[in-house]
Amino acid sequence: RMRAGRYDTAQSELRRVAKLPLSGRDRILAAAVAAGIARRSGDIAQLRDTWAGVEQVLARRTVELFQVEAVEELVVAAARLRQRQRIAPVLDQLTAIVDRLGRPAAWSVTLGWVTFAVALAGAEDTTAGNEPAIAAAGELAGLDTGGARQRAQCQAAGCWAEVLRGHIDADAVLAATEALLAAQLPWEAS
Repeated sequence: RMRAGRYDTAQSELRRVAKLPLSGRDRILAAAVAAGIARRSGDIAQLRDTWAGVEQVLARRTVELFQVEAVEELVVAAARLRQRQRIAPVLDQLTAIVDRLGRPAAWSVTLGWVTFAVALAGAEDTTAGNEPAIAAAGELAGLDTGGARQRAQCQAAGCWAEVLRGHIDADAVLAATEALLAAQLPWEAS
């Protein structure tokens, strides 16, 4: 619900599960939803509180690919809070898993999007400050995948890299935005 922009229903689910004892995996998921809502609403204080409450859980647990969307929200939140050193082991572990699998396209795009989002969260208003995001976007844009969501992410990353370089093609931006919206990624489209 949070990823689809339905923050009110996502927030009510968070309130409901806050009273329940949660496993480590469920705590990561709940924190990811809270971090995602905080990030999307610009609530840095809530983002800090969420990160402080989940950092230890994330550090102790073995990350798995099926948690990658939840982990994405948390590592991007950490990047926004300038905590990159805390998330490097998590990203390294996910990369190692995808490498061991032979870098299948769908997982490569998913991981590439996470890497891109982290780099973008730390991008600066200078060309040199944008280089990590441009490099991550370039890698993502070069992937060949069949799924609509992955295609939309790759298209958007390529477009975003051009924007970061200062080259803005309004038609390309609009097409990338529409593709992300169609793939149920309204925040990314915005």
